[in-house]
Amino acid sequence: MRFQKLHFILYAKISFIALLTITSCSSEDDGDPGPQISIPKYSVLASVGDQEYLTTSDDLSSGKISIVGQGLETNSFGSAVTKDGYTYLNNFNESTVDQYQVTENGWEKINSISIAPLSPSGSFRLMQITGDNTLLLTNWPDDNGDCPYAIVSLPSFTVASNGSFNIPDVKGFDPVEIGGLVKDGKIYLGTMYSNVGTWDSFPDSLITWKLDYPSFTNPEMIVSTASLGTVAGFTGPSSLVDEKGDIYQQNIRSKHWYNMGTREEMPTVFVRIRDGEYDDSYVFNVSEKFGGTVSLIGIQYVGNGIAYGKLLDEDATNEWGDAWANNYTSIVKIDLYNKTITKLNIPQGPFIAIREGIVENGKLYLPISPVGQTAHIYEITIGGGADDFVKGAELDGNNVVANAIFKNE
Repeated sequence: MRFQKLHFILYAKISFIALLTITSCSSEDDGDPGPQISIPKYSVLASVGDQEYLTTSDDLSSGKISIVGQGLETNSFGSAVTKDGYTYLNNFNESTVDQYQVTENGWEKINSISIAPLSPSGSFRLMQITGDNTLLLTNWPDDNGDCPYAIVSLPSFTVASNGSFNIPDVKGFDPVEIGGLVKDGKIYLGTMYSNVGTWDSFPDSLITWKLDYPSFTNPEMIVSTASLGTVAGFTGPSSLVDEKGDIYQQNIRSKHWYNMGTREEMPTVFVRIRDGEYDDSYVFNVSEKFGGTVSLIGIQYVGNGIAYGKLLDEDATNEWGDAWANNYTSIVKIDLYNKTITKLNIPQGPFIAIREGIVENGKLYLPISPVGQTAHIYEITIGGGADDFVKGAELDGNNVVANAIFKNE
């Protein structure tokens, strides 16, 4: 009996140990990842006075997102992009471009690139992600028309190439600003031409330079006579490419823009570039849709021929400072294919304070910061009508300027 009892106890212990081993192996074999690390879904880049912060949130549709003193203090003046879980910020204070990643412990700087060896001015005004997983940095033309550039490989964040290219004078006009997009081995650089110093005359046309990319060689000028002004962009891009491969541009011809008020008869338009040339069969005259003088100051494409833009009421004031810093700008839905434009019944704000949103699940989440009012993120139903939106998360304070929203993925 003693032997049988001892045998039973030993058998039970061995079985228990075996069960633990099997359970442990089974857990490993099942690929149990262990504790899951969660990071916030979104980031909001916003400024309060002279201070700028990159903060995070899991909810854009409700509640409050605290900005002041939260997250990462930055100096990008709204110049930031994201790609594959990394955020790239123009650091104007230190003359660097910085690579960040948000972790469970907050923002972590991964690397920095010094701009001084790449750009004589020590800065790049423009930063964009291209389709070949690179970060393109460019600057406006200097007095000789030379534009420095750098191409940064991602996510390694290393400089693949750098140099400069030249944008020449055209009929006595100086190149002032550039901005555009990369498509099919070409870069299309919309430009602004004027007389540097006087700013009192402009070509009677829209001018884009097309160059081979990434070599920035074989420059070719293409011209549209649909209107005048700049197609270089300002607070937001002026160019987009649709699913068909066509490029659409909108001009800024504001009467507050330098001394362009002398040419108010020239309209705000959309033009199209098809097969590398301006397609003169397509002109969308935005000005004729409204009574009075209006200008589009930046657009965001959301797909299927639909874009959303910032429409400035030019007649509300004759002061440039008021035009960009007070509540004279509306959000509009633009149907490029059917040539219609719909003003949304969202509170107006300064165009400088309405930047870029994100598209998710058929919604455009767009931050709007009216002067003297509380800033909110608005959830806009893409393709909907004037009232197809809801007021989303509140941004603390009435002096917050939200520059952009990003997904942390």
